[in-house]
Amino acid sequence: MEHEEGTFLPGHSVMTSWSSGTRKQSSYRIKFKKNFKRGDDSLITSCFVSDAFIENYKLKNLMAVRLSKIAEKDKPTAFVFLYGQPAIRTSNERDYANFDLKNLDMIDVNYDCPLPPRYDT
Repeated sequence: MEHEEGTFLPGHSVMTSWSSGTRKQSSYRIKFKKNFKRGDDSLITSCFVSDAFIENYKLKNLMAVRLSKIAEKDKPTAFVFLYGQPAIRTSNERDYANFDLKNLDMIDVNYDCPLPPRYDT
């Protein structure tokens, strides 16, 4: 699977991408702005963080505050670091690339851009 117009770090299977976060029922949906590609298919890439997942996390207030601040923005955008491998899911006859988190230590959400100002667009 390739990342569409994403930035890969040389020599590492790591890519960077901006994401947007919104509330969906009892979870936060983190949707990456750039899609993964599988052949000619462009796969919407996302991750879900449920309220129950946050509730069971030792540092739940930190994660809850960060996700809430992002979801409440006029333009809910964040820089998200995920450690994991995407899995292909099919819904409504469309394929998606989703990251399944095993615990919240596998994700870091930053609502401020950690990069120099020229990248903060």
